[in-house]
Amino acid sequence: MSERYHRLFSLPDNGYAQGAPVVLAAGALLKDNQTGQILAQLKIRSLSQKPIKAATVSLAPLDTLNKPLGDAISYQYLDLQVLRDGDFGSKTPIPLPDPSTRAFSAAVTEVIFADNTLWTVGNDPWEPLGAPVTLEQALGDKELAKQCQIQYGSGFRYQYQAEKDLWQCACGALNHQDEPRCHKCHLERTSLTSLPLAELKASRDKRLALEQQQREEAQAAAAARAQKTKKLALILVPVLLMALVVGAFLGKSQDTEEPSDAGSAVTAPSGGESAAAEDPTSEIESMLHEVAVPLLQPGDLFFYKVDGNTVELVVAGASSRERPFVADMPEFIEYVSGTLTDAFSDIEVEVSDAGEYASPEQAEDMINRFIAEGFIYLEI
Repeated sequence: MSERYHRLFSLPDNGYAQGAPVVLAAGALLKDNQTGQILAQLKIRSLSQKPIKAATVSLAPLDTLNKPLGDAISYQYLDLQVLRDGDFGSKTPIPLPDPSTRAFSAAVTEVIFADNTLWTVGNDPWEPLGAPVTLEQALGDKELAKQCQIQYGSGFRYQYQAEKDLWQCACGALNHQDEPRCHKCHLERTSLTSLPLAELKASRDKRLALEQQQREEAQAAAAARAQKTKKLALILVPVLLMALVVGAFLGKSQDTEEPSDAGSAVTAPSGGESAAAEDPTSEIESMLHEVAVPLLQPGDLFFYKVDGNTVELVVAGASSRERPFVADMPEFIEYVSGTLTDAFSDIEVEVSDAGEYASPEQAEDMINRFIAEGFIYLEI
């Protein structure tokens, strides 16, 4: 389905006449595809400190060669209550009598304010104001424009411009020449006419250097994490392979062992001797040296205790540690617990954080306390 209205022509943006309380922000000529009617629409913006309650415009229809088509048409907007920076007219189509109209010129001829005072147009022509220039375009430097926004606010987007009896603020608002501050963002006009470029450039350079440093530190941290993961993999893979080999060997030994004859004599251990099982503590300590110690930092205190099928691990860090151990605990538990339980399937691993110590004396007290509780202290 085709659109009902077809745009035939557009006015230049921000038409203005010296001293006018409004600008012609936009305008269009439309054709109603159902009725063939030609319609004009204007978007008028108030520059007045006083509310506007009525306005009259004059439209001059033009043909396809921009030649006049009869007399100008007058149209009045009534029952308005428009404050400064408010718009009106954009929802009010103005019918034009000649269907051959293909362009038009427009002027606001009269404005009535809420206090019943009246403004009428003089001899100044309605001409478009200069297009706003972004700060990045004006400075030719994206980072310098960003620095301006950092120091003056995110609304600082345009180059200051003065034209006729108006000046445009960096926020884009139009102000009268007799206004020392922007009515919208309240920046002083004098601060816009002479930006401290040397100071802004120095601040820009300092910020960019800091941002570069932060990027490099983030990259270094990521590389360190990757290296740490690689190191752990180099430790874990041999341990797991060893566990698989030992498991396969033990299984084979059990399969090849010959059963004893039921009637054969079994020699009992002599007087108090027993075939005691081998204590796994030394193997656990060896594995902790390989797996847990590389995850810790110099100055950390590391304790372990084997109680039956439970291995208790305790870590304490210095208060000067860059990253509290509690932040690394999930990774520590995952690797250490996983490795120990893979190697010794019948044990459980418990890991706890003993907090921080602030002095050598506190560290010594902590070591003595855990040793008294039956823990073994491993030096990092």
